[in-house]
Amino acid sequence: MNGVAMCIQAELRKRPQWVCWRQERLGDKLTKVPINSRSGALAKTNDASTWSSFEEALAAVEHLNCDGVGFVFARQDPYVGVDLEAAAVEATQAQLAQVRP
Repeated sequence: MNGVAMCIQAELRKRPQWVCWRQERLGDKLTKVPINSRSGALAKTNDASTWSSFEEALAAVEHLNCDGVGFVFARQDPYVGVDLEAAAVEATQAQLAQVRP
């Protein structure tokens, strides 16, 4: 298991709620498109039949030419998630703007 995978809680890795994702440009924005790790077709965040195990998703990243794996939160989960990626990118850009002449 790679280093990034080890950072994900074992409790989440055990759940079959994983997809691969591919970064694609949608207009002027980059977005993460969910990919079914079994078929290579689009995954649906509201259709558990398009999700897989963590191991399947991780293994599929390379052979499906994806950029990463993602956990799909479901209504019945005892979990809540917050996507901080956009905030981190904006903060980094703001910091770079202060440093650059």
